[in-house]
Amino acid sequence: MDNTIQKIETFVSIVLIFDHVNSDTFEVYLKLLQQYLDQRYSDYEIVIIDQTIAHAPTLIKPKLLETISSIRWIKLAFPVEIDVALCAGIENAIGDFVILIRPTIDPIEIIGDMVDDALEGHDVIIGIAKSPQTTGYKLARLLGNKLLCSIGYQIPKNATPVRCLSRKAINTILNTRQFNHQFFAKVAKTGYPTKNYHYTLLNPNMLKKRTLISGVTQALEVMIFNSTKPLRWISLLGITGSLSAFIFAVYSIAINFIKDDVIEGWTSMVFFSSFLFFILFIILAFLGEYLARLLNENSNQKSYYISSEETSTIMLEIDRFNVQHRS
Repeated sequence: MDNTIQKIETFVSIVLIFDHVNSDTFEVYLKLLQQYLDQRYSDYEIVIIDQTIAHAPTLIKPKLLETISSIRWIKLAFPVEIDVALCAGIENAIGDFVILIRPTIDPIEIIGDMVDDALEGHDVIIGIAKSPQTTGYKLARLLGNKLLCSIGYQIPKNATPVRCLSRKAINTILNTRQFNHQFFAKVAKTGYPTKNYHYTLLNPNMLKKRTLISGVTQALEVMIFNSTKPLRWISLLGITGSLSAFIFAVYSIAINFIKDDVIEGWTSMVFFSSFLFFILFIILAFLGEYLARLLNENSNQKSYYISSEETSTIMLEIDRFNVQHRS
């Protein structure tokens, strides 16, 4: 009885981010990944985005390139945000389907299921798995979801960075050329058929717990970099503060006409002044963030630079091809 798996005639690209991963576990994971892909797909590549410090040598790289086939090792000139690193991966990948997974954290077996779903017509597949979270983060998430939904950012609960994207979805995502803090929002807004894929993490203990501070910071970054609605909310807050100051001024003048000796009210005066300064500095903070966003988007500087790219030195098998028989 033949137990061999019939290879699917498609080109699959796997994107991995190499930053703070243990070298030994990464090597084991990569070997298992290559074996898994070789058994199932007619053609594939493993794109590794190296985010380590530029002057720090990656000692494991030569060994992996000499022992594992189909690797493309792309070294970035400097560390970037996860959104930019993932965009660098999908921009340089050449497969029909590109899968983003986290080495040693996400199980390799999810690749087959996600590719099958993609072949059925789903251009965007979002990985969902429970990860370590603090109580503060869960509370921040409840409020953050409502705010993010108001700007059209709808990501399922417990969504991970794992994604499976078709070639046309990737072309749409890369169309605007702005990557920082915008990757996942762009994926959610492609307009193509989307499916959620539930799975269990391979090593959840390797992840840092999401905290209240990280949740609030992430929500603010997503809102500021993907919508101008918060700026309109702040404008409304400024108008409210100005109207309150006008009402208080009218009230103080009226009191002077009604009472001869005005001594009361110093507490409310101090409180109201503090309130107005609070509003003022919030407005200035948001204006500063949006000004930074405007400067970033209008600058000619690329989000990332590739300092080097190397490939596996192992010759491909003779039955490897990237031309399909069907049209």
